Amino acid sequence: MLTAELTQLLSNISSDFATDGQITDENVMDALLYNISRLKLSDIRLKIEQRYTDLNQSATIPEFEKYIVKFMEKHAEVLYTSFTYPATALCEPEIDPEVVVPNLLDPSITTFESGLTYSFAAIIPSNSTLTIKFIADNSDHIYSYGPVTEGWEAIPSFNGPTFISQRNNELMTTRFELLDVGNATIEYYENDSEIPAFTKNISWE
Repeated sequence: MLTAELTQLLSNISSDFATDGQITDENVMDALLYNISRLKLSDIRLKIEQRYTDLNQSATIPEFEKYIVKFMEKHAEVLYTSFTYPATALCEPEIDPEVVVPNLLDPSITTFESGLTYSFAAIIPSNSTLTIKFIADNSDHIYSYGPVTEGWEAIPSFNGPTFISQRNNELMTTRFELLDVGNATIEYYENDSEIPAFTKNISWE
């Protein structure tokens, strides 16, 4: 959010809140929910901790994340209560909000076509976490993803990227392309489990 937009939003919140101590303006609420859905909470925590480190100060950062989740649970129009891997999804909502493609994370699909564009999409409940490991059968570049990741933190590694959830109750997605011929394993770790909730082996040609 730009500084001018933030200033305007804070002014609108102040005006709405002043009348009865509540936020009742739908435009204000929509703006809050929209921006909350795009927060990268783990990044925010890391930056706060780094700031205190830079100042040579010791501080315990409270669990501010839970209050953001509670706000979303109270005001969101749709509340997801289970981990969801849709059959199709947007892969670049900000760039091309009209294009819906098959989801690589759909648990029921294991065979894909080389050269096609897929989404890498999931929606998780409030106060939940999800880690997805894409493990290719070799280190060759037989896939590509991004460059924009909506709601995911993507961590590259030798055999394939790991995706860590950064949103709750909102679509997390990115563009994913499978190249040439290959095989991979996808592991789904729900709620910080050390053991995958489930695993699927995929192939493409």
